[in-house]
Amino acid sequence: VSDLNITNMESKKITTSDLRLGNWLYDSQPKGFPMQVEGIGRDWIYLNFEGNEGDCFENTDKEIYPIPITKELIVKSLNAEPLGDDYSVKLGDYRYIYFRINNDGYISIDFFNYDDNSENEICDGIRYVHELQNLYHALTGKELEIRRGWL
Repeated sequence: VSDLNITNMESKKITTSDLRLGNWLYDSQPKGFPMQVEGIGRDWIYLNFEGNEGDCFENTDKEIYPIPITKELIVKSLNAEPLGDDYSVKLGDYRYIYFRINNDGYISIDFFNYDDNSENEICDGIRYVHELQNLYHALTGKELEIRRGWL
């Protein structure tokens, strides 16, 4: 259950070009069952159920829905440290991701590099788990570990 004020999730549609292998999505309906992307085509997607290769389901991009990011997910998957009402994640020496959680439920993500005392906003309005997974991979080159129980 999300502790953020996420609204209008049903209106957000995902296309297969938004996805990477391993992304988490809801299958068939908003707030459905969390499943991971196992295969991607132009207008189809294979979703993995319970991590078993034999349990894949073929869907179209009209049958998948995004999973909202929650504070709990940020804390557990990223080992985020509270920083006031927001959270900070250390990526390496002098490198941090800073998560601001707005009143409307949007997640703003800033990247800080303290070597040169600069801070740069790299994203705004991140709301969904697959977007966070893709951003994390782009910044670190690593996959973000997310357990089904955290969703």
